[in-house]
Amino acid sequence: MLIPTKHENLSLNVLVLGADLLKAMKGQLHNVESLFAEIRLQKELTIDIYFDVLAFLWLSDLIEIDERTYVRRKK
Repeated sequence: MLIPTKHENLSLNVLVLGADLLKAMKGQLHNVESLFAEIRLQKELTIDIYFDVLAFLWLSDLIEIDERTYVRRKK
């Protein structure tokens, strides 16, 4: 769910994880796998949640994902 409820763990919310991913990117070009490895050092998340967050950021037009599986922060 996008909006956190009082029973939800905030560290695994899509909005919080999206902010963490954007902070980890800082305008750099990342491979999907290397970005997952980097964020896994900070947070305990599954690959399913990670792809949900990437989809949310892409649909929100905050990141770009090209055909070579690189993730880039929108300027």
